[in-house]
Amino acid sequence: MESFKNFPVLETSRLVLRKLFLEDAQDIFDYAKDLEVNKYEKEGYGDWGIEYKENKKIIGTCGFVWWDRKNYKAEIGYVLSRKYWNQGLMTEAVR
Repeated sequence: MESFKNFPVLETSRLVLRKLFLEDAQDIFDYAKDLEVNKYEKEGYGDWGIEYKENKKIIGTCGFVWWDRKNYKAEIGYVLSRKYWNQGLMTEAVR
């Protein structure tokens, strides 16, 4: 799959989707060590880091697993800290 040349930053009311940096490693470790989160993480989906605006922490990642430009189809994968489940954050991020 082709990568972005200029990585876009996307923003919602509660989130910033952005490129990951080395400084994000601790935030990622904090949610990735949770076995409930980790059991769903098959490929480590990670084009964008999901930053929660309220505390400036990376709470997950999301990105394209595959896309078919010709037929306008794509599949999105994500990983999200369990602390943030059931709050509509992934729906917000995908929109």
